[in-house]
Amino acid sequence: MLSNQVGFGILIPFLLLWGLVLLPYLTSRWSGWSTLADFFRSDTDFRGQKWRMQSAAMRYAMSYNNCLTIGANEEGLYLAMPMFFIRVGHPPLFIPWSEVSASPVTTGWLRGRTRLHLGRDLQIPLTISAALAQKLQMTAGTQWPLASSR
Repeated sequence: MLSNQVGFGILIPFLLLWGLVLLPYLTSRWSGWSTLADFFRSDTDFRGQKWRMQSAAMRYAMSYNNCLTIGANEEGLYLAMPMFFIRVGHPPLFIPWSEVSASPVTTGWLRGRTRLHLGRDLQIPLTISAALAQKLQMTAGTQWPLASSR
């Protein structure tokens, strides 16, 4: 009987640890973050304006609430996941403005926000608040992508 309790006592922490690794990994796959990382992974320090604890929605309604660092400079858009326990599958990204298009969201529950389409060929959506979009636009200056008809 005691050996069953010991085995069960080891199984629970193992399953919890496995879940803490698997869930962020699956989120990165579903949201499109891992696809973007194949093309836009950033291994250098980002130089530009950053806003911490930001929220965004990506593909398949995958939401990142108050856990993103989003940055911008004249060259592009920076996305990072600073929280260690959900960083699995979420390397920092730097996406040039030439690979981004923007449009206002005019319908649905995200109405009033701005949708960025990341990767010219990938078109991974990143929906952010209009206030954050305005900050990004001011930082990007003339490089900010013009509104698209999506």
